[in-house]
Amino acid sequence: MSIIVRRVGFHQEGYTNIYVGRPSSYRIEYGLNGSKLGNPFVMLTATESQRKTVCEMYETYFYGLLTHKKTKEALERLRERYNKGENFALLCFCYPRQCHAQTIKTYIEGGKNV
Repeated sequence: MSIIVRRVGFHQEGYTNIYVGRPSSYRIEYGLNGSKLGNPFVMLTATESQRKTVCEMYETYFYGLLTHKKTKEALERLRERYNKGENFALLCFCYPRQCHAQTIKTYIEGGKNV
């Protein structure tokens, strides 16, 4: 069993792709409506200087999402599938740069819990 983070457009046999990016009008061309797990925190500059901060803010936000029953249940179902051997590719446009998907990956793998 494996979870990897990759850029949108990644395809590899044996992996279930899960888009975890935010909704945005230009993502429609990829057939992506946005994920409830998308990072709502946007870098306000075109530089990378805020990336670490928005990823840290997302981690706090993500664990807050787990207080919502339906969200927690959906993530627990992913965790169960992972524990049964299913491989996931978490897809976002950030990769290979630091990405909020790492927080999701850690949780599904059984890392930090709430």
